[in-house]
Amino acid sequence: MSTSYSLRRCAAAFTIAVISFSAPVHAGPEFDKAQAELFALHVVEGRRAMVALAGNERAPFDDRAKAALFLADMSARMDKDMAAAMNWVSIAERYGAQAEGVAAAKARALIEGGEPRKAITFALKANELAEATERAEARTLLYAESLMAAYDSPTASLARRALAINAQTLRMALEDNPSSQAAAKMLFDFSVRLGDGDTMLQALTALIPATERVSGGQFAAPFNTLKEELSGWLGSTLVPERRRKIVFALAELRLAQAAALIAEKHPSRGKKDFLAEDGIAEIVAYASFLDTLNASLEEIYRARVAGGDTSGRAFTAFDAAAKAFAAKIPNALGGEAYDRESFTSYIRNRFGALLNWDENGTELKLGHQLATETTTVSQHGVQADVTALSVGFMAARGLEFFVLGDNASGRGWNSEEGTVQLAGSEAAEAGGVQTGAALWQRCGAGVDPVKRAYEIRDMSLGDAALMGNKTVAYLPGLKTRLEWQACHGLMHMLKRSGLEKERIEGAFTAEADFAITEGQVNGYQARFAIERARLGDEFANTPAATLEYHARLAMIVKSPRPRFALAGAILLPGIGGDTPEGQANARVLEGFVEWMEKHPAEVIAFDRTRPTLVQLDHLSDEQIINIAKALDPLE
Repeated sequence: MSTSYSLRRCAAAFTIAVISFSAPVHAGPEFDKAQAELFALHVVEGRRAMVALAGNERAPFDDRAKAALFLADMSARMDKDMAAAMNWVSIAERYGAQAEGVAAAKARALIEGGEPRKAITFALKANELAEATERAEARTLLYAESLMAAYDSPTASLARRALAINAQTLRMALEDNPSSQAAAKMLFDFSVRLGDGDTMLQALTALIPATERVSGGQFAAPFNTLKEELSGWLGSTLVPERRRKIVFALAELRLAQAAALIAEKHPSRGKKDFLAEDGIAEIVAYASFLDTLNASLEEIYRARVAGGDTSGRAFTAFDAAAKAFAAKIPNALGGEAYDRESFTSYIRNRFGALLNWDENGTELKLGHQLATETTTVSQHGVQADVTALSVGFMAARGLEFFVLGDNASGRGWNSEEGTVQLAGSEAAEAGGVQTGAALWQRCGAGVDPVKRAYEIRDMSLGDAALMGNKTVAYLPGLKTRLEWQACHGLMHMLKRSGLEKERIEGAFTAEADFAITEGQVNGYQARFAIERARLGDEFANTPAATLEYHARLAMIVKSPRPRFALAGAILLPGIGGDTPEGQANARVLEGFVEWMEKHPAEVIAFDRTRPTLVQLDHLSDEQIINIAKALDPLE
C-alpha cells in the first residue's frame, strides 16, 4: 500500500496484535502466562510459550486455537511470513477457532503478504461475523484496509466506488466511537482520495486530541483555516493556493504526515512545482523522516525478536533518517554539518517534536507537543508548579510501543520540563487506558451486567496460576474486577442521585474523568513537582524507581476513586520488571500485600489458602487510601 499515512504506518504492528487478543474471555492460565510474558517484554520467551501451548496435547482446544491465531498474527505482522501465518491459521481451524478470528487472520496474512484483493472476502466475512462483538470496529478497519490496499488508485471507477462505500462505513464507525484514532486516520486517507472536504474535516477533528482546546491559543488560527478551506469542498482537484493553506495549517496543527498526504497524493495540477516550494518541501521531508524512522524501529523490533543485539540501533536509525532530511532541506541546520542535538532542537522548534531515549539507544519515543498546562500545588509544606506537556501522534515510540501498548511509561515520560503525556484517544486505544468515555464503553448502561460478570469470573480463574510462587504479578482478572467495582459504585451513586436516564452517561464520563485527573495531576504529577522542589540538587540523584513509587502512592491517595488508580496505573504488565515503573508498581503492591497479611481480620472474606494479591479487591476504598498513606514516607 503506497500511502504514508496508512493504518500500518500509523499504528505499530504488534500493538494491534496485543489489543486484538488481549484478555480473551475464556482463555486458560497457560494462555494468560504466555501473553503475560509478551506484555512484560519477554518477547522470545512469550513466543516460545505460545508455540508450546499450541502444540500441547493436554491443553484445551480453545486455548490451543487462541495461541495459534496469536502466532498467525505475529507471523503476518512482524515476520511478514505469509506461509507461516497461514499454517498457524490452519492449526487454529483444526482446534475449533471461531470463524471470525480465522477469517480475520487470513485477511491479515494476505494483506501483509501483498495479496490484498484476495483478503477482501475474508475481511468482509470477519466484519460481518463481528457485528455484535467488541471487535466490530477492528474488523471494520481490517475490511477497509483490505479494500484500500487492493484498489490503491484514486482514478479507477472501481476504486472510487470502493472508497466511497468505505468512507461511509468509516464515518459510521467514527460516529459510534468518536475517540477512534485508527478510524479517523483511515477516514482521512479515504477523504483525501475522494476529494471530500467535509469528511476530511470530520476525520481531522477526531485526530486532534481535545478539539475544544484548539478554539484558542496557537492552534485557533490553523484550525479555523482548515474549517474555512475544507467546508463544502467536493471535487478531485484543488487550486495551488487553497492546497497550500490546507497543508500549512495541518503542519501547524502537528499533522505533518496528513499535510504530506494532501501535498503528495491528492490529484492536482502543477504538483511538481508545488512540492518544490520551500515550506511544502520541508513538511513533506519531515513526514518522510517520521515514516522512515517508524520503518527502522520496526526492523529493530524484529531483530530483537530474533535475539539480536539492538543496543544503539535507535540512535543509528534516527541519525540516518535525520541526515536524509538534512540533505533535502540543508537550510534546516543553517548549512552546518549534522549533529543530533541541533537537529532535535530544530524539529522541536519547527514541528513541536519531543523526544525521549533510553540509555542504550534501543528505544525511542517521539511525540508532538499540543499543549502545556501549569498548576500550582502545595503539599507537605512545599509549593511547586506542576507542568504537564500534552503530546499527540506518537510517531516513533520504540520497541515498547510495538509490544506494550498499555504500559504507563509507553504513554509518556517525565522530563525536567514536566510530565509528558500522550494526549487524546490514541492513549485509549492502547489496551484499556482509563478515560471517562472508555470506561463508559466497558462498564456503562449498554453493558449486560450478568454477561460481564461471567466474563470477569472467567478472566479471574487464571489469576492464581499467574501468581505461581510470586508475591506480586500482573493479574488481568484483578485489574478488571477493580475497574468494574469502581464503575459500578459510580453508576450506583448517579442512579441514586435522581438524574434523568439520558443524563447518566454524561455525568458518568465527567465524574470518572474528574477522579482520574485528580489522581494523575494532584497526585502523580504534583508529587514529582513537590519532590523536585523539596530535594533540590538531590532530585537528580534519587533513583527513578523511588520517585515513581512515591508518585504512584500519591496518585492513589489523591484519587476520589482509588480503584481507578490501582487498575489504571499500578496493575499493569511489566510489574517487577527492569523499568522504574515496573519496580515501583511491584513495590506498591508488595506494601498492600504485607498490610493485608498483617491485618487479615480487617479484610472482608480473607482466605489464607489463596494468594493475597488476588484478594486485593476485598479492600474498601477507604482502606486502599489509608494503606497508601501508611506506605508514603511524607504522609
